[in-house]
Amino acid sequence: MILSKTSFCDEKLRLMEEFLAAATDLVSAHNEQVRALIADDPEFSRFDLMIHAATERKRRAKYEYLAHLEDHGC
Repeated sequence: MILSKTSFCDEKLRLMEEFLAAATDLVSAHNEQVRALIADDPEFSRFDLMIHAATERKRRAKYEYLAHLEDHGC
């Protein structure tokens, strides 16, 4: 299999890493909320805003990545 130059696109890699970081942050926020709930923390909902922001960051990163793939063809 021969890989084209676009297989190693720096921007594609950067956007992929940005998406993975955003997804990891979202999972971490969910995990923190679950730990708070398990610990019977009555304020476990304080993580909702963090989860919302992380979800939006992940969504933006995903669509930036997909747009790059479509525009750049890599």
